[in-house]
Amino acid sequence: MVRTFLVLALLSMALPVQAQPPSPPQPVAAAATAEPQVIEVRENGLYARLIIPADLEGPRPAIIALGGSEGGIASADRLGRRLAAQGYVVLATAYFAEEGLPKALIEVPVETFERALDYLKARPEADPGRIGVIGGSKGAEAALLLASRRPEIRAVVAGVPSNVVWQGIDFSDWSQVKSSWSLAGQPVAFVPYAPGPFSGRIRDVYDRSMPAEGQEGEAAIPVERIDADVMLVSAGQDGLWPSTPMSERIGRRLKANGFRFRFEHLAYPDAGHGVMGAPVSAEQAAQLARLGGTPEANMAARADAWPKILAFLDETLRH
Repeated sequence: MVRTFLVLALLSMALPVQAQPPSPPQPVAAAATAEPQVIEVRENGLYARLIIPADLEGPRPAIIALGGSEGGIASADRLGRRLAAQGYVVLATAYFAEEGLPKALIEVPVETFERALDYLKARPEADPGRIGVIGGSKGAEAALLLASRRPEIRAVVAGVPSNVVWQGIDFSDWSQVKSSWSLAGQPVAFVPYAPGPFSGRIRDVYDRSMPAEGQEGEAAIPVERIDADVMLVSAGQDGLWPSTPMSERIGRRLKANGFRFRFEHLAYPDAGHGVMGAPVSAEQAAQLARLGGTPEANMAARADAWPKILAFLDETLRH
């Protein structure tokens, strides 16, 4: 039953979403009108897609886009194309479930994200001094890890994030109690799932497994090491994990360590795990409600958050 629920949830997370007519709130940056140039990247362990705005003139601010625990590149690609339409050079990066990558979200090398950053820095289309990273769910976990290790990152947008590294997910072998990530061939410290009956809600697994604040130990993501502006987007009715409480812990950890960069947390009390992304239609919002929240709340949250995400990236990376 756990496996069935997770599969349904992850399929919902991979839902393609399109802007809802009439047109959404206008972003700060002017949108590109022509199709972007797309370059498939298959080198140095990367499975990625470089998306270059059609009107490119000289190096532009650049962003690494990461999907979540649905795996593959599709979600990162959709997000990347949205951002490329705003004038950003984007590297949509897969980290498992594609050719040459781990088959499951088990001990995925953190070096994958560092290679993505190094690749983007070396591209003539990208300004190496203005690079950000955006990810949702497990992609947000990875984005925060990357930014905590690499000071070149100037902006982080983490949608429904975690403050800790969690146990990995392998649908083919539930006996594997291993980290989601590895570093230099060694597992990154993680929080395992606590045993207990399955209630039909995956969120309960995370709620009962979540350590007390301050007791996360080495599994805590060292967000205080981030040298970048940080925006979190969380959902109070998140059906997969407690993204708002975990986001609040991130904020308190940053404050306790005298974080000197901009920090913003957009919390949507009535929205679910599908809160981050471009505005959606009522029908798509209803599909996202499978991950928590009401269709109305999910629709309203996306309409509110997306222009704020674009404005945050614009203010951080374009100035």
